[in-house]
Amino acid sequence: LAMYLGVCGGMLLAHQLPLLRRAFDSSFDPIGVIVGGGVIMAVGMLDDRYELDALTKFAGQTLSSGIIVLFGIQWVLVWVPWGGNATGPSGQLISLDQNQGGLLTVVLALVLVNAMNFIDGLDGLAAGVGMIASVATCTYSIHLLAQTGGDAVNYAPALIAITLGGACLGFLPHNFQPARI
Repeated sequence: LAMYLGVCGGMLLAHQLPLLRRAFDSSFDPIGVIVGGGVIMAVGMLDDRYELDALTKFAGQTLSSGIIVLFGIQWVLVWVPWGGNATGPSGQLISLDQNQGGLLTVVLALVLVNAMNFIDGLDGLAAGVGMIASVATCTYSIHLLAQTGGDAVNYAPALIAITLGGACLGFLPHNFQPARI
């Protein structure tokens, strides 16, 4: 709940700033993350309170993943290390259609949600890994922004990643040994 509220607060602040508002004008990605994150947060809170069975948690996680796909967040380009031409670098980009991209996004979201859930046993580990991953994603998104001359498509991933990184960083002092939250 604390991290979700931190992300929502960061998104609300970004929506009020003229330059960062472009992330909201160019796509529904930030809204999709807030709605999908709200579902996964609610499932987590219900699980903490009522000890939900694995199938119910999986259904909630799948619903959350489906929501982000419905808001347009999809993985449509995948780089594979094989193929390509003999004279250039090895590897190639595979372009997925909307159905394949949506399915891949749901599967990856489910895998990552459960991976984060599994490493949440040690104080500070999940928040630390989340912060490192979000800072890396933000750095890559800013690099794409620079390469594309400020293409608005790359604003939303950078904004989402940095708000998550900020929420994780703000949560870490309360989550180190001995964890108070």
